[in-house]
Amino acid sequence: MNESIAIVCFQWNTGFRDYRPDHVNVLQRMVARNLSLEHRFICITDEYQGFSADVEILPVPKSAREIAKLQSPEGSRFPASYRRLWLFSDEAMMLADRVMLLDIDCIILNWLDPLFDVQDDFVGWRPKSGNWSREDRIGGAIWLLRTGTHTWVWEEFIQDPTAAMRKARKAGYRGSDQAWLSYCLANKCALWPRDVGIYKPPKPSGIYQNQDGIHKWEYPPEDAIIATFNGVKKPWSPSMQEKQWVREYWQ
Repeated sequence: MNESIAIVCFQWNTGFRDYRPDHVNVLQRMVARNLSLEHRFICITDEYQGFSADVEILPVPKSAREIAKLQSPEGSRFPASYRRLWLFSDEAMMLADRVMLLDIDCIILNWLDPLFDVQDDFVGWRPKSGNWSREDRIGGAIWLLRTGTHTWVWEEFIQDPTAAMRKARKAGYRGSDQAWLSYCLANKCALWPRDVGIYKPPKPSGIYQNQDGIHKWEYPPEDAIIATFNGVKKPWSPSMQEKQWVREYWQ
């Protein structure tokens, strides 16, 4: 049986970091070039202007609005992305049978199709943590979910967000939504292998995560599928736009 697919991103700009509709439009174009499977591209946002006609806009669901106000336990310098946990709710079944969550600030470098080969209800990515969080964590930039499964991840969180955040923190997981995901699923979910082609930049301390080196690349490795840009430097940052490979792919 063929399952419907949606690529989902969340866009908001609270002054912490600048994520704009045109950044979403670039992500949609990159996905369209690199995914042969029929799919919807959905942005969950409360902005309505500046999006391409190829981007489906979904207002932030009412049930996610309150947790959107939560702050990261990491402090004011770090983003809080708890609203993304809504994808685990029963409501999210309206999006598609399977949803892939993507950060807006990633670059798609090659075919995404192989990432859908894993048929488990949830598929996560485990970057090397270096000095950040536990080694068994799940990265928050990309994951794949069969909607209507693992709904307890959402239900337990919204029942008492403060308690959930405390549990994840006490267990040694860092971040906001990715800390809770890791607490709930890291030791029981399917994982894309380390060599699947998802890359992450190094920590500022120089301790590299996963295959590393995005900020130093002259050109992406042949096996690269996705380059994630957690942190301050983004594909649209002037220093990154100086790089030919970024201009080539991020468009």
